[in-house]
Amino acid sequence: MKSDLNVLFFIVCTVEVSLLQEYCPTGCQCDWDIYSVSCFGAEVIPLFHSSTQEVWMVGTQLSSIPENAFSNLANISHIYISDDDTLKYLEKHSFHNLSRVSHIQLTGIKTLSHIDQEAFKDLPNLKYLGITNTGLTSFPGLQYIQSSQDDFILEIVENVFIQVIPANSFTGISENTLTM
Repeated sequence: MKSDLNVLFFIVCTVEVSLLQEYCPTGCQCDWDIYSVSCFGAEVIPLFHSSTQEVWMVGTQLSSIPENAFSNLANISHIYISDDDTLKYLEKHSFHNLSRVSHIQLTGIKTLSHIDQEAFKDLPNLKYLGITNTGLTSFPGLQYIQSSQDDFILEIVENVFIQVIPANSFTGISENTLTM
């Protein structure tokens, strides 16, 4: 009986891995050992497998990150978007209601000029938000993040065009300590 269970477990694991390998979006590389997907030059947001935990988007051809772009990813914990010459704005709810996301990093997006004040909303487990080397001219509204994590880290550096930091810009980011 025990050997039958072992064989069944092996078959189920093999089928799951095979299905995941067949599901890698076009233009992306997938590492299903760590449930990571890396996409290069995407013209639209790829349809990611729901088990994806980490997304890397490099050099997209997107003008914006649309509403609910990652909403089908119940297990997503890390999102990285970098080295982009076309991304101009983050729409309302671009990163919304992602209960497990702990890390979002936006780096080297010199064309990024606007982040909707509700782009980052209801992210209770967000521990790190990095916005580095962008074309932003005003500090983004981040009051809807509402992280409940201890020692939340906000890293906004090398944004040489930021000229305005509106009043109360840091209110609502975290219920606990905020490290900048």
